Amino acid sequence: MALVILVQTANVHDVWRKRESSHPNFRWIVCQVVLSLSLFFMLMCQTGICAERMRRAGEEETEEESGEMQKGIEKEKEKRVDVEEEGRMQEERRL
Repeated sequence: MALVILVQTANVHDVWRKRESSHPNFRWIVCQVVLSLSLFFMLMCQTGICAERMRRAGEEETEEESGEMQKGIEKEKEKRVDVEEEGRMQEERRL
């Protein structure tokens, strides 16, 4: 794509430099350059939009995973507290 734009721009520059605006293909070349540039920028914008959507989806997954990890950590803490309480109760029974 970039090569096509480069070649077409070189053609326009060459025709413009020769000041042959009455060149039979001048308008056609200019139209091709404009269309190619617009297509190129449209594709770049679309790529950026898709990348942004993928990044957001990744962030949402990360938030979900971190939420699940937080729940797992809380469960582990509860288990530790339960084990500690059982240990204390057993010590009290022994005394």
